[in-house]
Amino acid sequence: MSDPAAPHDPARPTFVELRPRPEAELMAARSAVPGAARRATAVIVVHGMGQQVPFETLEMVANALRAEEESRRATARGQHVTVDMVMLGDTRIARAELRVQDHDGAPRDVHLYEAYWAPVTEGRVSIRDTLRFLIGAGLTNLIAFVRGLFRVDERTFDRWMFGRWVRFKIRRARTALELAGVLLALVSLIVINAIVAAVMASRTLTGGSAPWPGPGLFRQLTLDLVLLAPAAIAIVTGCMGVPNWLRPAARAHRRPAVAARPGSIAGWILVSLGLAAIPLIAAFMLIHVVFGPGPLASAAALDTRWTLFAWGAWIAAFGVSLGARWFLVEYVGDVAAYISSHTVSKFWDVRHQIHELSMEVARAVYGARVAREHLYDRVVVAGHSLGSVVAYDMLNNLILEDRLKGLPYDAAHRTEMLFTFGSPLEKTAYLFRTQRPHRAEVREALAATVQPMIQSYVSRRRFWVNLFSPNDWTGGELRFYDAEQPPEGGTWRVENIPDPDADQPLLAHNQYWDGAALRGILLDGVSGAWQPGVHGRQGARGED
Repeated sequence: MSDPAAPHDPARPTFVELRPRPEAELMAARSAVPGAARRATAVIVVHGMGQQVPFETLEMVANALRAEEESRRATARGQHVTVDMVMLGDTRIARAELRVQDHDGAPRDVHLYEAYWAPVTEGRVSIRDTLRFLIGAGLTNLIAFVRGLFRVDERTFDRWMFGRWVRFKIRRARTALELAGVLLALVSLIVINAIVAAVMASRTLTGGSAPWPGPGLFRQLTLDLVLLAPAAIAIVTGCMGVPNWLRPAARAHRRPAVAARPGSIAGWILVSLGLAAIPLIAAFMLIHVVFGPGPLASAAALDTRWTLFAWGAWIAAFGVSLGARWFLVEYVGDVAAYISSHTVSKFWDVRHQIHELSMEVARAVYGARVAREHLYDRVVVAGHSLGSVVAYDMLNNLILEDRLKGLPYDAAHRTEMLFTFGSPLEKTAYLFRTQRPHRAEVREALAATVQPMIQSYVSRRRFWVNLFSPNDWTGGELRFYDAEQPPEGGTWRVENIPDPDADQPLLAHNQYWDGAALRGILLDGVSGAWQPGVHGRQGARGED
């Protein structure tokens, strides 16, 4: 089976030239940069979407490091964590401190910092903005799929990186099918929500005296809503029940691949059946509203128990509607605000504020010194979910400042690891962007200039580790950030590692925190023990 991200024909030439970069001068300047004052690692943690509690993500990283250190050293107690507010230069910042064993056996101090940006998006995104973002991205890619049926050049994805176009082969049909399913589910939920809101308003605001909906239609719509119960049971059982029940058997057989786990497969079957029922229920309700109730409506008795049952079904449906709205705004809304800032002007300021908050932390940590020496000889940047996109932008901005200002931070050299997990960076590179870069070559090249990590592997000197799961609805494997033959012959490519513990459909996005893979990667990153190519897949994903 061929790699879907591998090139299938040479990419077209570019007329845009990337100005020669002073890589040799930067490498020479590093020898003159003072070393670190002591053996210490800083970890900058960037939280993901929907994580609104300050220091929650920092605490989860601290607990992961403590648990892994305790497991490896077979100690009875985990490391103590010291917390305080500190001054790094002119920046006051909260810090958690603990000590681990370095790769050579010596003790190493680890200082944890959090780039907290959640308040910036709070109350700034509406349900309309979120739906417009999702539907717009879905329709754009479906149109691209249809064009690809008639034009060969539309069946690949070209990205301007490393000074030229890099061409990737993509799964157009699979992507279109998934997006069509998402759009169908969204439209169905909108229809159900509109009917529920209209009936609830009619019944409550008028005291039941409104002529619409009549008793027959009300009974019919209630019966339609009842069908949501088995659909919800199937989804919940598929997400939580089946994977948990079958996980011990899968581990007993030592199945290494997440996708091959019977619990995940059976869970996705149930989830798919439950999700497929939602458009059918929406269609039934719409048909009954337009054409009238069916014969089953007259069979329902109008006694007290029926009335209580009916109102219970409508109140439950209304509660589910509010819950779905909250989920879309709090989780997907953060993505909409950050990713679509180039098309929605009111979100430009949101992204700018997030950049400033993350850069304030990054400048303070990377710029921290004791006398004239750097405080930290290693820095690990960890980002979950949308936080991985923020972390990627933050690190690119810091490296860019190094290039323009003469290495005040030496970020590329001192960053031991960029650790992304549950990352939507693949989707930001392809799904949530223009699908016709051929008409915007200068713009695409300029967009690459603010991403040094896809300009040169000299700007990616250490490790980029990406933890993913096929069951994760947001994150995934990163393939669109490497080229086959970069000019400088770089070797530090993204290493994609599947997490066997993230096996629950729809819920895998947050399962990384409880898995052994995350704990091991974090400790190897801060202790300098990480070995590329041992745990995951590291290799070329594209070429000229």
